[in-house]
Amino acid sequence: MVNYKFMHMTMYGLRDGTTDVPSDNVGFRRDKQYNYMMIPTSMSMDMHMAMVMYGITDRLTGMVMGNYQENKMRMLMDMGPMRRITEDSPMHTSGIGDTELRGMYKINQYLVGSLGISLPTGSIN
Repeated sequence: MVNYKFMHMTMYGLRDGTTDVPSDNVGFRRDKQYNYMMIPTSMSMDMHMAMVMYGITDRLTGMVMGNYQENKMRMLMDMGPMRRITEDSPMHTSGIGDTELRGMYKINQYLVGSLGISLPTGSIN
């Protein structure tokens, strides 16, 4: 079996656990609750995922899955007490993600066991 899946995700705002955090509560050396120079305001991700499964026997199946991701993040930059600049162009990353190898075994009519490993083929730069 060969499968292709496209996923899109967009996120806005800041959170601390389950609580929304206004961006006015974040600032660098401004006596704010959250002390950060870079303040994310939105992020989007597009992922292209490909998967190949092969039935080795009637009970054992092997799977290989890989993906390609594109991420964009808009940020506010806070450089201290005198200025706060909105970054016009978003930060952007793209590239191949990690590869997953997985085996699935049919234990009985109701149970399937699965064991996999993720190979670090993606970039961290």
